[in-house]
Amino acid sequence: MQKTAREENRRRVLQGILETPLILALVVVLTIVGFFAGGKISEYRWQGLLVQWKRLPASMKFTEIVDATSYHLWARAENGEIYMWDMHCGAGLQCGKWVLVEAMPTDIHDVSTNWMERSASCNIGNFKPQGPSGKTTQCVFVYMVPGDFNITSYYALTDTGEIWYWELVSDISSFLFTVSSCTCSGAVLGLLLGVIIFYRKTAQN
Repeated sequence: MQKTAREENRRRVLQGILETPLILALVVVLTIVGFFAGGKISEYRWQGLLVQWKRLPASMKFTEIVDATSYHLWARAENGEIYMWDMHCGAGLQCGKWVLVEAMPTDIHDVSTNWMERSASCNIGNFKPQGPSGKTTQCVFVYMVPGDFNITSYYALTDTGEIWYWELVSDISSFLFTVSSCTCSGAVLGLLLGVIIFYRKTAQN
């Protein structure tokens, strides 16, 4: 019995050694696949191909986009009043809703970090995304460089009085995070597949 058990252990060790190249090959191949997949995803993202238009919900209809930065948007409603939407306010009381403003702020555009362009369509700026659902009557393109990243924003007013936005935040850290995450995921997947194949073959024998 002891001899049989020893032989069985020796056989399993030998089989594990023989299966090691397969496991390593799976890890290497899927790591490479993950690296290139992460690079391609980041490329698509930087080109704005993964960004979609989103509607800013409102109980009123708008007639004009008065002014905009990548952080704030001011629009005139049908009743003539001006409302502001805070695009990056976190979880404050004024988040996720239009807020009535008494007067427009001054000097909100710093030309060194903020560039704005207006048009009747969104065929402007760096990306020129296809407009949102509905006919676009006014589009505002905003480009900001608030730090070591940049924000590209489009705001579109449709003929139904709705306002939509398209936003892309570009920075090197998000690129590195996407590539490294996909690379690590490929390596882990390769290791798991190799271990599963090894144990299945061991169980069959």
